[in-house]
Amino acid sequence: MQRDDRAVILSLILSILMWGSTRAADSKSPAAPHSLNSQVLPRAAEKAAEIQWLTDLPAASRALAEQRRSMILLLTRPGCTYCTRMKTETLQDTAVISRVNESFVAATLDGLRHADLTRKIGVRVYPTTAILSPEGRLLAVIHGYTDSASFLARLDEAKEKETARVANRQTGSTN
Repeated sequence: MQRDDRAVILSLILSILMWGSTRAADSKSPAAPHSLNSQVLPRAAEKAAEIQWLTDLPAASRALAEQRRSMILLLTRPGCTYCTRMKTETLQDTAVISRVNESFVAATLDGLRHADLTRKIGVRVYPTTAILSPEGRLLAVIHGYTDSASFLARLDEAKEKETARVANRQTGSTN
Protein backbone atom coordinates (compact mmCIF):
# COMPACT_ATOMS: atom_id res chain seq x y z
CA MET A 1 0.00 0.00 0.00
CA GLN A 2 1.41 3.37 -0.96
CA ARG A 3 1.80 6.29 1.41
CA ASP A 4 -0.99 8.25 -0.38
CA ASP A 5 -3.38 5.32 0.06
CA ARG A 6 -2.60 5.19 3.77
CA ALA A 7 -3.25 8.90 4.10
CA VAL A 8 -6.62 8.51 2.36
CA ILE A 9 -7.56 5.62 4.65
CA LEU A 10 -6.50 7.53 7.75
CA SER A 11 -8.38 10.61 6.61
CA LEU A 12 -11.54 8.60 5.95
CA ILE A 13 -11.36 6.75 9.27
CA LEU A 14 -10.85 9.96 11.22
CA SER A 15 -13.61 11.72 9.25
CA ILE A 16 -16.05 8.92 9.95
CA LEU A 17 -15.05 8.84 13.62
CA MET A 18 -15.44 12.60 13.96
CA TRP A 19 -18.73 12.65 12.00
CA GLY A 20 -20.06 9.99 14.32
CA SER A 21 -19.01 11.92 17.42
CA THR A 22 -21.12 14.91 16.38
CA ARG A 23 -24.10 12.62 15.91
CA ALA A 24 -23.55 11.01 19.32
CA ALA A 25 -23.89 14.37 21.03
CA ASP A 26 -27.50 14.37 19.86
CA SER A 27 -28.09 10.85 21.13
CA LYS A 28 -29.98 10.30 24.37
CA SER A 29 -28.10 7.17 25.40
CA PRO A 30 -24.45 7.53 26.40
CA ALA A 31 -22.00 5.22 24.66
CA ALA A 32 -20.29 3.01 27.17
CA PRO A 33 -17.87 0.16 26.78
CA HIS A 34 -19.36 -3.29 27.15
CA SER A 35 -18.24 -6.82 26.71
CA LEU A 36 -19.50 -9.22 24.09
CA ASN A 37 -20.99 -11.23 26.96
CA SER A 38 -22.06 -8.39 29.23
CA GLN A 39 -24.66 -10.50 31.04
CA VAL A 40 -22.15 -13.06 32.33
CA LEU A 41 -20.07 -11.30 34.99
CA PRO A 42 -20.61 -8.51 37.48
CA ARG A 43 -19.16 -5.16 36.36
CA ALA A 44 -16.33 -5.23 38.93
CA ALA A 45 -14.93 -8.53 37.62
CA GLU A 46 -15.80 -7.83 33.98
CA LYS A 47 -12.86 -5.53 33.29
CA ALA A 48 -10.31 -8.22 33.95
CA ALA A 49 -12.37 -11.09 32.54
CA GLU A 50 -13.47 -9.72 29.16
CA ILE A 51 -12.37 -7.25 26.54
CA GLN A 52 -13.87 -3.83 27.11
CA TRP A 53 -15.51 -3.17 23.73
CA LEU A 54 -16.73 0.16 22.46
CA THR A 55 -19.60 -0.29 20.05
CA ASP A 56 -19.92 3.00 18.21
CA LEU A 57 -17.65 5.30 16.24
CA PRO A 58 -18.02 8.37 18.47
CA ALA A 59 -16.97 6.49 21.60
CA ALA A 60 -14.08 4.88 19.73
CA SER A 61 -12.95 8.26 18.41
CA ARG A 62 -12.99 9.82 21.87
CA ALA A 63 -11.17 6.87 23.43
CA LEU A 64 -8.48 6.88 20.73
CA ALA A 65 -7.86 10.60 21.26
CA GLU A 66 -8.00 10.49 25.07
CA GLN A 67 -6.12 7.27 25.82
CA ARG A 68 -3.39 7.60 23.16
CA ARG A 69 -3.24 3.83 22.73
CA SER A 70 -3.47 1.81 19.55
CA MET A 71 -6.91 0.55 18.56
CA ILE A 72 -8.28 -2.81 17.57
CA LEU A 73 -11.30 -2.33 15.33
CA LEU A 74 -13.23 -5.59 14.88
CA LEU A 75 -15.63 -5.49 11.94
CA THR A 76 -18.28 -8.20 11.91
CA ARG A 77 -21.67 -8.83 10.38
CA PRO A 78 -24.84 -10.50 11.68
CA GLY A 79 -25.09 -14.24 11.11
CA CYS A 80 -21.36 -14.64 10.44
CA THR A 81 -20.18 -18.05 11.69
CA TYR A 82 -16.52 -17.06 11.76
CA CYS A 83 -17.33 -13.79 13.55
CA THR A 84 -19.05 -15.79 16.28
CA ARG A 85 -16.13 -18.18 16.45
CA MET A 86 -13.67 -15.26 16.76
CA LYS A 87 -15.74 -13.74 19.56
CA THR A 88 -16.23 -17.00 21.48
CA GLU A 89 -12.77 -18.52 21.03
CA THR A 90 -9.97 -16.09 20.20
CA LEU A 91 -11.39 -13.06 21.99
CA GLN A 92 -12.21 -15.08 25.11
CA ASP A 93 -8.63 -16.32 25.52
CA THR A 94 -7.19 -14.90 28.76
CA ALA A 95 -3.88 -13.85 27.13
CA VAL A 96 -5.76 -12.01 24.36
CA ILE A 97 -8.09 -10.33 26.86
CA SER A 98 -5.17 -9.21 29.00
CA ARG A 99 -3.13 -7.86 26.06
CA VAL A 100 -6.06 -6.02 24.49
CA ASN A 101 -7.28 -4.46 27.74
CA GLU A 102 -3.76 -3.35 28.73
CA SER A 103 -2.51 -2.02 25.41
CA PHE A 104 -5.41 -1.19 23.10
CA VAL A 105 -8.67 0.62 22.74
CA ALA A 106 -11.09 -2.05 21.49
CA ALA A 107 -14.02 -1.26 19.22
CA THR A 108 -16.39 -3.56 17.39
CA LEU A 109 -18.73 -2.47 14.62
CA ASP A 110 -21.22 -4.05 12.26
CA GLY A 111 -19.34 -3.83 8.96
CA LEU A 112 -22.56 -3.75 6.96
CA ARG A 113 -23.59 -0.51 8.70
CA HIS A 114 -20.23 1.15 7.95
CA ALA A 115 -19.74 0.45 4.25
CA ASP A 116 -17.41 3.41 3.60
CA LEU A 117 -15.10 2.35 6.40
CA THR A 118 -15.06 -1.30 5.37
CA ARG A 119 -14.35 -0.35 1.76
CA LYS A 120 -11.40 1.88 2.71
CA ILE A 121 -9.92 -0.70 5.08
CA GLY A 122 -10.26 -3.31 2.37
CA VAL A 123 -12.60 -5.73 4.10
CA ARG A 124 -12.86 -8.87 1.96
CA VAL A 125 -14.27 -11.27 4.53
CA TYR A 126 -15.73 -11.15 8.01
CA PRO A 127 -14.52 -10.85 10.63
CA THR A 128 -11.84 -8.31 9.75
CA THR A 129 -9.69 -6.76 12.44
CA ALA A 130 -7.96 -3.44 11.75
CA ILE A 131 -5.16 -2.34 14.05
CA LEU A 132 -4.70 1.44 14.20
CA SER A 133 -1.97 3.56 15.76
CA PRO A 134 -2.88 6.16 18.41
CA GLU A 135 -2.98 8.71 15.55
CA GLY A 136 -5.44 6.55 13.60
CA ARG A 137 -2.85 5.18 11.15
CA LEU A 138 -3.66 1.75 9.74
CA LEU A 139 -0.95 -0.61 11.04
CA ALA A 140 -2.34 -4.00 10.04
CA VAL A 141 -5.44 -5.75 8.81
CA ILE A 142 -6.34 -9.31 9.78
CA HIS A 143 -8.80 -10.80 7.29
CA GLY A 144 -11.00 -13.58 8.65
CA TYR A 145 -10.90 -15.76 11.73
CA THR A 146 -7.55 -16.26 13.45
CA ASP A 147 -6.63 -18.31 16.50
CA SER A 148 -5.32 -16.78 19.74
CA ALA A 149 -1.61 -17.37 19.09
CA SER A 150 -1.77 -15.89 15.59
CA PHE A 151 -3.87 -12.96 16.82
CA LEU A 152 -1.35 -12.14 19.57
CA ALA A 153 1.52 -12.40 17.07
CA ARG A 154 -0.24 -9.94 14.73
CA LEU A 155 -0.82 -7.52 17.63
CA ASP A 156 2.89 -7.72 18.47
CA GLU A 157 3.89 -7.13 14.82
CA ALA A 158 1.65 -4.07 14.62
CA LYS A 159 3.02 -2.64 17.88
CA GLU A 160 6.60 -3.24 16.70
CA LYS A 161 5.83 -1.52 13.40
CA GLU A 162 4.45 1.51 15.23
CA THR A 163 7.38 1.58 17.68
CA ALA A 164 9.85 1.52 14.76
CA ARG A 165 7.93 4.27 12.96
CA VAL A 166 7.97 6.49 16.04
CA ALA A 167 11.69 5.82 16.61
CA ASN A 168 12.47 6.66 12.98
CA ARG A 169 10.45 9.86 13.23
CA GLN A 170 12.34 10.88 16.37
CA THR A 171 15.73 10.29 14.73
CA GLY A 172 14.70 12.18 11.61
CA SER A 173 14.28 9.17 9.31
CA THR A 174 11.12 8.73 7.27
CA ASN A 175 9.13 5.54 6.96
